[in-house]
Amino acid sequence: MLIIVRPILTWLSKTVNSHNTMKHEFVILILALLFISAWVTDMIGVHSMFGGFLLGVITPRDHLVALRITERVEELIMIILLPLYFTYLGLKTDLSTINSHQAGVSVVLIILASMIGKIGGAAAAARLLRNSWRESLTIGFLLNTKGLVELVVLNVGLDIGVLTNQVFAIFMIMALWNTFLTTPAVWLLWTRREKQHNPKRVKRRRGQVCRW
Repeated sequence: MLIIVRPILTWLSKTVNSHNTMKHEFVILILALLFISAWVTDMIGVHSMFGGFLLGVITPRDHLVALRITERVEELIMIILLPLYFTYLGLKTDLSTINSHQAGVSVVLIILASMIGKIGGAAAAARLLRNSWRESLTIGFLLNTKGLVELVVLNVGLDIGVLTNQVFAIFMIMALWNTFLTTPAVWLLWTRREKQHNPKRVKRRRGQVCRW
């Protein structure tokens, strides 16, 4: 990938940029390399996710080629593939495994540990940088949101047998809870107060974001 594929992609990106268009053949080539790279890493015992990640890393950034490819495939991923992946994770999550007092307590403890670690750590760091407590806690709740990468890692752990079905379900509940908690928490800490005390400032910020 680094010695052979990357120079070829660099040469092809220069060719595509010289025509000032994104040829369909180049996008098809990238997608084909994606599937091949994922398949090879899976065959050698590494999760296929890392093959796709490696291809993304070596794709040249010159002449906005990577940005153009992203624009081409983003709609397909967001509209079709991402919902399918979340459905796949939902089908693998067996909530019936949380059927004991010990499992219920584990759910609560893991959620508390994740929130204290993430919100507390981020808020403390922001506070050390002389932000207000309201700003620090807002940053903490924003960083507490769980992203797609964590769900992918949980899925990998379940596939290779590191996590049991019960532990996987507990961590999925934790990820969903922390993500759903972000919007009301940020609204209570930041948005509501900004609207009450500085309504013009909120409108001006929204206008700046839209123009940007």
